[in-house]
Amino acid sequence: ADPANAAIVTTAVSFLAVAALFQIVDGAQVVGAGVLRGLQDTRWPMIYAMFGYWIVGTGVGLTLAYPFGLRGFGIWLGLATGLAVVAALVLWRWMRREALGLVPHPAV
Repeated sequence: ADPANAAIVTTAVSFLAVAALFQIVDGAQVVGAGVLRGLQDTRWPMIYAMFGYWIVGTGVGLTLAYPFGLRGFGIWLGLATGLAVVAALVLWRWMRREALGLVPHPAV
């Protein structure tokens, strides 16, 4: 209720919103990577993770943090964006598992 804390409360609420988004996309990414690991498909998920975290996440985070002035909020938003990209890629690979030959053929 203290007006002196208004800026801190606003910052905390924005970080909590990003944390909620981060948790949702992290759950999707973990499930997607786990089901692919069960099919012994680990190379492409690793490449997706490197691309998503280092290229997308870092790039978006640094761009939002410095040129756009969002500072810490921009870094975390970038990391959540990179994680969302990884989640989308691993789930896309899971949905295409048969076309990619990741599912063993049943014994005849």
